[in-house]
Amino acid sequence: MMEIQNSASWIRELDVHCLKEIKSVHRLNLLLKTTRFSMLLVDSGTIEFVVEQKHVSVSTGQFYVIPYTARAESITGKLRICVVTCSTAFAYNSAISKFGSGYIDFVLIHRGTLLNLEAAQQKQMLLIIELLKQKVSFQNRTAMHDEIVVLCFNLLLYEFGLLQYQLEGGYPIHRSRKEILVINFIGVLRQHCSLQHSVKFYADLLFVSAGYLSKAIREVTGMSAKHFIEIAILSEAYLLLANDNLTISEISTALNFNDSSTFSNFFKRYGKMSPTHYRLTLRNFVQLHPGK
Repeated sequence: MMEIQNSASWIRELDVHCLKEIKSVHRLNLLLKTTRFSMLLVDSGTIEFVVEQKHVSVSTGQFYVIPYTARAESITGKLRICVVTCSTAFAYNSAISKFGSGYIDFVLIHRGTLLNLEAAQQKQMLLIIELLKQKVSFQNRTAMHDEIVVLCFNLLLYEFGLLQYQLEGGYPIHRSRKEILVINFIGVLRQHCSLQHSVKFYADLLFVSAGYLSKAIREVTGMSAKHFIEIAILSEAYLLLANDNLTISEISTALNFNDSSTFSNFFKRYGKMSPTHYRLTLRNFVQLHPGK
């Protein structure tokens, strides 16, 4: 899996279809892209999935987080659906690095989650997906617009998580040893990423070798440990740059870079603009939208 290096390319890793009518199973499987992280809301009709030789039926008013191994086998009735698909890298970069490891259950565990929604709950999910679709379809994107897309995507995950908790009374998930290790890694990464940039530091903290940690993260997520660390640092950089009282030099020191030049090169490589340019863009956005 190719690792995503900047926010604009993250947005290209996200597809949203709202109230789309589907007439063939072949077209449906192409749309769902179940090799990616996919969520489905059925507005009308029924889909029969095959998941590891088991049949799962998803009908009107149901929301389904689709397992990677799932394939649609048949459709019944007039099928109209909302679909959100994204690469695993997008889900990690936009959700977990910003809001914590709680999201990892949605992305990491390869089992499907099927929720039966009431009419009001279905309407709420539809409104969020429509908003996400609107933001993704906007042509003249800026760095701030990309952030809005990410926030809308996370709003969808938040709403799903809340509904799952309400409808199922918790999250009865069984994880493998490597999955638990990755979850723990993400937890400690958020605590220490500002000052600690090496894979070995986190491996020592988790009582495993750097090689084993790197292999586990690659197997579970398709991304490298180094990429996780860099994305976490970038997320911290965004937060610090929003504070106009901090100089670029002070921020580079806070993030344990040797000097401001090294930090600027790192930020430009991932953010596709200099820290100063990003700060000016953010400042202009706030001035134009003071109520946001």
